[in-house]
Amino acid sequence: MTQSLTVVIPTYNRGTQLVEVLNHVLQNDVAGFDLIELLIIDDSSAIPAESFIDRSIIKHPFTLQFIIQKNAGPAAARNNGLARAKGEVVLFIDDDVLVEKRTLREHYDAHKIFPGSVMYGNYPYIIPARITPAYSYMKKLLDDGLQRIIEVHPNQDFVRVEGVASGNLSVPKNIFSEHNSLYDTSLSIPAAEEYDLMFSLLKRGIPVYFGLHTMKAWHLQPVTIKDKCIQEFKYGMGIAEVCIKKPSVLEYAPVRFMFETNGPLLPSDSMSIKLKKSIKSVIVAGPSRSFLKGLTTICEVVLPFNFILFPLYRLATGLSLMAGIKKGRIIFNSPQA
Repeated sequence: MTQSLTVVIPTYNRGTQLVEVLNHVLQNDVAGFDLIELLIIDDSSAIPAESFIDRSIIKHPFTLQFIIQKNAGPAAARNNGLARAKGEVVLFIDDDVLVEKRTLREHYDAHKIFPGSVMYGNYPYIIPARITPAYSYMKKLLDDGLQRIIEVHPNQDFVRVEGVASGNLSVPKNIFSEHNSLYDTSLSIPAAEEYDLMFSLLKRGIPVYFGLHTMKAWHLQPVTIKDKCIQEFKYGMGIAEVCIKKPSVLEYAPVRFMFETNGPLLPSDSMSIKLKKSIKSVIVAGPSRSFLKGLTTICEVVLPFNFILFPLYRLATGLSLMAGIKKGRIIFNSPQA
């Protein structure tokens, strides 16, 4: 029986980094594979991604193809790769994700264990040369989340979940081949596409499994609170976009909770909810957030202690998420903006 895998890597203006991402893919265990197809979907980079890659490094069973698409974002790029894929399993990795040496094999094998499912693996921030309080905080968030899952599901490699993370995710080609589409490209914020995917998989009854100890990779994203706040702001805007454009997503309780609790005052709100929303509306304002960012920056230099910084980090990132939802409600014209 043949074994084939397609790796789809959307990329945009990250040619130098793409070299490192691709090298990690090429260092994978390929025993037993007849074909590992690499599809680099270039979202109209200023300098074409292909110009950074030395094709001589591609050896059997790898093949390499570059596809340049009109700039349309990562969702369209992933759908483009899915439509062109020849492999039984299609693995999506981002152009800032470094897979480990058995990640490709482990994704492929996971689909043999759980046919007809979507699989995704963890990809924590890559360990920086200098461990900063910001890195320690974000690592703790990830570690605490994993530990909670492990406590509920001891001695398991795979756990069925309701979420997805597209940077290290694989699907069986056959269950999406009818439409060759996984993501809704009408949504403009990447986070919105992801929340929509979560909900659409739930509605279609397609199981999603998270690998606790398998399918690992590393995220090259900057590890600073400033970058984390920017990311949370985008998540907030994505939540607002998907809830406003596709209200059926509000059936998905985690998204509905974030959208509604960070919304405007409603007559139906209890007094405690009204109080919380009123406080949030004050502290989420631009001047308050700017002051908090400045205070956090000072403390990182003068008082770099976790017991001081971690609560500040938590507040700063939480406010960024709220601000993103508020901004998204305005941009996408919520009737309750």
